[in-house]
Amino acid sequence: MTGICGLTGPNQEEVEDAVEKMLSAMEKRGTVTHTITSKISQSQNVAMGACEHSSDLPKVHEEPVDDSILVDGNFWGKEEASRFLQAEPKRLDALLGVPGAFSFLAFSHDGLVAGRDVLGQKPLYFGTDEKGRYAFASLKVALARIGVLDPQPVPTGELLKIEGSTKMVSGLNKLARPPSESIAEEIASERVGQLFLESVSKTVPEGSAVSFSGGIDSGLTAYTMKKIRLHTELITVGLQGQPELEHATQVAKAMGLKIRTRELAEEEVLDVLPSVVETVESFDPMVVSTAVPFHFVCYEARELDVDTVVAGQLSDELFGGYARFERRAI
Repeated sequence: MTGICGLTGPNQEEVEDAVEKMLSAMEKRGTVTHTITSKISQSQNVAMGACEHSSDLPKVHEEPVDDSILVDGNFWGKEEASRFLQAEPKRLDALLGVPGAFSFLAFSHDGLVAGRDVLGQKPLYFGTDEKGRYAFASLKVALARIGVLDPQPVPTGELLKIEGSTKMVSGLNKLARPPSESIAEEIASERVGQLFLESVSKTVPEGSAVSFSGGIDSGLTAYTMKKIRLHTELITVGLQGQPELEHATQVAKAMGLKIRTRELAEEEVLDVLPSVVETVESFDPMVVSTAVPFHFVCYEARELDVDTVVAGQLSDELFGGYARFERRAI
């Protein structure tokens, strides 16, 4: 991951100093090696910054950064994104239409423009400080560092433009419920399978690891990766004495895939809880309970020298992976 941030204000030195403070608060998303780009517009001073990856953390595939736009994330439509990043002038509405998981900040005519992918897979927040300056950052803690008390998420699939003291939102790529259509169950099942296969093919790079529980979500992901002949590493973690580890091992064996397991002591989980909560910026039990095992999975991936870890999140909702979904269907 990467941390990006930006600020508008009347004083260039103060604006750049605030950006540096925000970057320093995002060390979990990079190192203290920062890049800051400034611009003087018609009525403001504007600065953006990014912190790079730490060399001792797993790498991910980040998009290039130039002096007018900062991108945190990954595009699935690589050719489309490359054409956009090389084009002049750059149309940010076109970038929003490129499939991927990303957030970005860019200079506008007289301020800053921010955007996130249509699903909001990458965090980006904004707000005003006590001086009335608009600021953006990947983490809420970075905005709190400069006095932004109530940060809000940048809308997904939209452009949020700040020029002077004016805030404008343009709805461009919002999700909409498609019209209902009656089709046979067999046809629907086949189409969902095709879409799942297409999704994995486009978004999962060779040599990725799967955060594997042996359930519906991670099982489908691992099976599909094997089907399209991607080299796959399965990683599962769990508390000592719990049956989940044995279940995951049995499912992996049945699928003919190797698996790496790690048993966790309760003390290990308790030790990392504060760090995980700080990283995900949430006390929500569902968020934290997902993030804690994923924290340990990432450490195992680093031992395997794997750059990308794939999670099957949301597949349970699609394919009824929990008993509560089965009861609802009945």
